[in-house]
Amino acid sequence: MTLSAELAEQHDEPDWRQHQHLLKNVKKIVWKIGQAARAKGLGADRVKPGYTELLELAGSLMARTRRLLETLNCHVEVDAVNWLGTGFSGLKQELQNYLLLTEKVCDTARRRVLLGETIPNEEKIFSMFEPHTELIKRGKQPDPIQYGHKVLVIEDGAGFICGRWRLGSRRGNTGHDRAAKTDGGQDSARLI
Repeated sequence: MTLSAELAEQHDEPDWRQHQHLLKNVKKIVWKIGQAARAKGLGADRVKPGYTELLELAGSLMARTRRLLETLNCHVEVDAVNWLGTGFSGLKQELQNYLLLTEKVCDTARRRVLLGETIPNEEKIFSMFEPHTELIKRGKQPDPIQYGHKVLVIEDGAGFICGRWRLGSRRGNTGHDRAAKTDGGQDSARLI
């Protein structure tokens, strides 16, 4: 919302003057959902009214954002998410990316909470600001589940790092994930 308001202000568009009020409304709904989730009774149905309200508000905000981008002659490309979240040429492109991510998150929330579907981890977005983040089930205590990337690090016998690779991304391993290549033998390598 702040990004939309900043872009609208730069181009003298009046539609986002009340963005702080809208942000307070969103936070209030999220707080209500949190309260309902912590409450006992009613099962999973206790959060549905809050999610319905939040998704309706998010839908209207996304429609406003689309109108703003259209007014600024910036057309949103379907499935053009920048999974690394870097290399934006300006606020318009960054806003476009966040709009697409928000649509995906809203769709996932609608399917999971309102329709009761089980969403596989490959389809989930764990961070809007680092959408390439993955869920890692390590099983180690005290944090059996962590977020980040699986990385293979190979050391030689003296403990020097010979190579490292980012392992199979859920967004597709394009070859750019490879950070270094090792010529060392497997017998002298140790997985960290």
